[in-house]
Amino acid sequence: MQSFEPGEVWYWDYSTNELYESGPELAGPVSHPVDQPVLGPAGRVPDDWARVLRA
Repeated sequence: MQSFEPGEVWYWDYSTNELYESGPELAGPVSHPVDQPVLGPAGRVPDDWARVLRA
């Protein structure tokens, strides 16, 4: 099954090659709050993070 993200309502079952328009009820995310940016805690990622990674 494809990985769910908050707000998604479909999934692909790779074992049967089927698309499901609605997935199972899932537990809420535990990695970060929905309103928090994915890149890190709010205010902790520098504005020029892409440049810093290339350095």
